[in-house]
Amino acid sequence: MVRQREFEDRVAKAFSEGKVPGFVHLSQGQEATAAGSMAALRSDDYITSFHRGHGHLIAKGGHPKLMMAERYGKVTGVVKYPTASWGVSSGAFYEGDNLPEGDK
Repeated sequence: MVRQREFEDRVAKAFSEGKVPGFVHLSQGQEATAAGSMAALRSDDYITSFHRGHGHLIAKGGHPKLMMAERYGKVTGVVKYPTASWGVSSGAFYEGDNLPEGDK
């Protein structure tokens, strides 16, 4: 839960400084929901989330550094595609809004 909160705090700060594109939907105060539900799963269980699922990915063992790269729109992020979104997928985690935005 601490890792989730620290990640969210970093994102909130970066967003307030205009360093990340788009908008952020933070889930501060909801860390226990993600931590508790992920603790009940096996390591090979699949999960899906449609909104504010980054806390779930962290609770399931996702790496915050890769998630931050994703948020900054870098190809070194979780999905290896410059989406600059929260739509992350990793192994057994699939977020419902993880669709490439396409070339503009």
